[in-house]
Amino acid sequence: MPEPFKINGKHACYVALHNGIGLVVEGEQGYHPVCEGYSGPNTMKAYQDWVDERNKNLGVSEEDANALHIGSMMGWDVPGAGRFRQGYKWPVPITRTPCRA
Repeated sequence: MPEPFKINGKHACYVALHNGIGLVVEGEQGYHPVCEGYSGPNTMKAYQDWVDERNKNLGVSEEDANALHIGSMMGWDVPGAGRFRQGYKWPVPITRTPCRA
């Protein structure tokens, strides 16, 4: 498997959008348009198939692609940004509060 895809030292991946394909970069809000097309019943699946194949060839796991996509949309401080989360330390401690009846 190749070294994970990076741009200027930051992880990056392709993402399928409702009307095209975008490129997200670790730490950046939003996406860079790669191509724009049309929305239709089969279009999103075609975009997703293209994205999945390219990311796989670039060494980007599905988990990392999802985390990069979430971070770019929701912010890099949310749990969904996974290992790209700002201030991330592994493992994340889980605090459990006992349930009371």
